[in-house]
Amino acid sequence: AGGMTCPCYAVLGDNRHHSILGASRCAAPCVADAAPILTALDAVVIVAGPAGERRLPMQNFYIWSGATRVTPNEIIRAIEIPREHTTNTQCFEKIAGWDGDFADASVAVKLTWAGSKLASARISLGAVAPLPIRANRSEKALLAGDLSETAIQTAARMTVEGGLPLSDNAYKAHLLVNLTERAIHNSLPD
Repeated sequence: AGGMTCPCYAVLGDNRHHSILGASRCAAPCVADAAPILTALDAVVIVAGPAGERRLPMQNFYIWSGATRVTPNEIIRAIEIPREHTTNTQCFEKIAGWDGDFADASVAVKLTWAGSKLASARISLGAVAPLPIRANRSEKALLAGDLSETAIQTAARMTVEGGLPLSDNAYKAHLLVNLTERAIHNSLPD
């Protein structure tokens, strides 16, 4: 709470719920369920204020954990999700301590199909980083693979590469891998 230069007591203390990705230091995660969903769907937030309206891609909406680019004299007027004329499948998976609780980890997956071939993949991670983040390497692995069980497991494991869990939150890495694998499976057409 004291700013960037203050020590974070969670590093040696209770850090079960802190970020494991996207922060080079101790950081609270972005736990908003809508954030990874809207990021995966390529949504745009329309903000209105005295200077008029501006459009913020959801991927750039957050500055840091819980802090957004909306200024004190602005309001969110709308959120636009692009309407596509392609076949898409989506899934959101979340693990929390109990129903209604903040997520310990969450994953939103959107797959776009050209017939039976995967044309694009968007995987957005929540509650494991200060910002909702895209799993770009996992997306590329899905597109390069054959969507076999091995390819899906490999893509899911890639979500945690480069992660820096603290002493009590390494469990989030396991949750994230399992949630990603489940979300990909649940996004595949029947």
